[in-house]
Amino acid sequence: MKLVINLLLLPLIGVLIWVLIGSIREPIHFRAEKDKRERAVIDKLMEIRNAQELYRSITGNFAGNFDTLKYVLSSDSFRIIQVFGDPDDPNNTEAIRYDTIYRSSADSIKYIGMNLDSLRYVPYGGGAVFEIQADT
Repeated sequence: MKLVINLLLLPLIGVLIWVLIGSIREPIHFRAEKDKRERAVIDKLMEIRNAQELYRSITGNFAGNFDTLKYVLSSDSFRIIQVFGDPDDPNNTEAIRYDTIYRSSADSIKYIGMNLDSLRYVPYGGGAVFEIQADT
């Protein structure tokens, strides 16, 4: 009789050990997934901030929505001012000359690897979008 009870308790002990291991493993996996998703959202917000800074360098202010942000960054140009001569030199022997060139913003966006089409979507959000607003 004692042998029968021990044989019946052995699978029960195995199941309880499995449940215990699962209850320990579940919060660890949850925390790892939470950290991964949180990092993805932070990275996306930093990318939006960088896109807004690029937009501001073109227009002088921030974009009020993603459509305007995407349009300007894909179709406008960055203004680059080159300075020839040293404007800080008190014994300036040559004239200071400024040269302005324009570079396509679309080329720069492609070069840094920014995807303007997916910029508005929250990672792991199931289609949820970020909202942006800008004021003076």
